[in-house]
Amino acid sequence: MASKKKAPPSFVIKFEPMQVSIERRTKQKKWVDADSLYFRTNDGVTRIQYAGEIAEEAYNEIQMPSDPEFLRYLAKKLKALAKKLEK
Repeated sequence: MASKKKAPPSFVIKFEPMQVSIERRTKQKKWVDADSLYFRTNDGVTRIQYAGEIAEEAYNEIQMPSDPEFLRYLAKKLKALAKKLEK
């Protein structure tokens, strides 16, 4: 019996809608309301894209290493930024 392939880790983060400029294939940029981000990992890369209603239309993507140490470092920096924004 063949073993099932395990899906790579992924998750979605929801937030209050905000206006963002999205890149679209063969079209000019467009302003839309974004309300979620989709994080997925595979082949040593973590990708962040807009999720929700605009996911089909938005081609914006950030790629970064999926290395656990790098992701912990990024989380630490994001927490420090959050603290600064609270002041």
